Amino acid sequence: MRYQHDSRSQGVFESGDVAATNRVRGLTVRVSAPVRALLAVTIGTVVLVGYVVLLANQGPNGSEGSREAFFVTYWLALVVGGLAGSRALSSRSVVASPIMLGVATGYLASGFLAIFSVGMPLLIAAILALSTVGPGHPRMVSALAVVLPVVVLALGLGLTR
Repeated sequence: MRYQHDSRSQGVFESGDVAATNRVRGLTVRVSAPVRALLAVTIGTVVLVGYVVLLANQGPNGSEGSREAFFVTYWLALVVGGLAGSRALSSRSVVASPIMLGVATGYLASGFLAIFSVGMPLLIAAILALSTVGPGHPRMVSALAVVLPVVVLALGLGLTR
């Protein structure tokens, strides 16, 4: 994705490039796709650790349901997936985009559900992860990468309390 400054507007995004470019008053900042993936992972990790600390500080009268354990496991899987996706992006592997699409979908879905608590950072992580996804993948793989995280989230919410 490339951000090009245009004198008539604030800028234009063009997809297809490996690095994102942002021009601010003549200064150009390029951030590669693997770095954006790592930024998404970092945000996801901070949310995960913060959530675990919050649960630990609730004490014995805090929540004891399995839903909290599900969310910790779900976000941990997204962090691991993001790390794998970043590695795949670095090596220009064909599995990089489907992995990052799945990670972005997972962050987006759980961020939407948790919008009044930890949702906003997860939505930012989703945008960063989505910005690493490139074109040219089979529709079935892309569809699976979008549907699978949502199905897992729905099943986890339905089976836990």
